[in-house]
Parts: sequence; C-alpha cells; structure tokens
Amino acid sequence: MQRYQPARTPRPGITCYAISHIADLGSSFDFFLTDEIIQVIVEMTNLQGQCNNDNWAAVDPIEIKGYIGLLILAAVPLMG
Repeated sequence: MQRYQPARTPRPGITCYAISHIADLGSSFDFFLTDEIIQVIVEMTNLQGQCNNDNWAAVDPIEIKGYIGLLILAAVPLMG
C-alpha cells in the first residue's frame, strides 16, 4: 500500500528576502504597506472626504501611516 505524501511547500515563517530587507520597525511597516499602497489610500480617503464634507482637510501619507499604526496598536492585546 502506498502512503500519501503531501505536496512539498515552503516552510512557514519569515523568508530570507524579508530578513535581508527589514532593518527596523519602519522598514517592516513599509514591507507590507508600500508607498504605492499608501498613496492609493491617501487619494481615496481624500476623495471620499471631499465628497462627504465641504470642510475636509486633506490627509497626507504620514497621517495615514500614523492612523494605520494606531489601528494595529489597538488590535494588540495588552500584556499584563
């Protein structure tokens, strides 16, 4: 009787590519949210804000990164 062999897949975890490109907290953030992604979020946020509010103050990439950082921080459970 022949045994079932699962397909060989890469090992889970951080890759060599990621290790070589992440040096600090900022570069790890940029690894997942590139400047292009942030720019699209900024453009769409400002477009939606202008449509819904006449007094909309345009946001910039730094504000969006800060907001996303706060959302991530809020999702982290407090260590007691």
